[in-house]
Amino acid sequence: MPPTPVRDFRSTGSPRFVRYAGVGAICAVLNNIFLIAIVAAGFGYLPGLMIVCLPMLVIGFALHTTLTFEVKPTAGAFLRYSLAMLANYPMWIAGLFILCDVMKLPIFIASPAGTLFLFFWNYVSAHWAIARSTCFKSIWRRGAGNLDSR
Repeated sequence: MPPTPVRDFRSTGSPRFVRYAGVGAICAVLNNIFLIAIVAAGFGYLPGLMIVCLPMLVIGFALHTTLTFEVKPTAGAFLRYSLAMLANYPMWIAGLFILCDVMKLPIFIASPAGTLFLFFWNYVSAHWAIARSTCFKSIWRRGAGNLDSR
């Protein structure tokens, strides 16, 4: 059963992807600030990623449930969201390895570049974790002739 909406997302006047992009940008900026600061403090990017992980999971989940998908947060949704976001850590680590260690780019360039790469993956996985299939169910309920009303 899909999560209960906190409010009708159409009432905000902005499409879900636009809200996702805004929340994603906030999370990306915070994540990059935290990671760059941790590396500047003398830690490597790998320990930095581990330190940044928990606060960013909580911040991202809170923002996505309330602003992007407008659903009540649940423990199950947080678990799915955490698993989905943690699944991209191997890609994030590999990207930073290539950018920092192989290409010798500084962290203040590599971190934002890796963030851009993961943007679309995070949208798809956050939607799966939090909203699950509510979008597809609502499309099927309206019928094929009314898809433009969304």
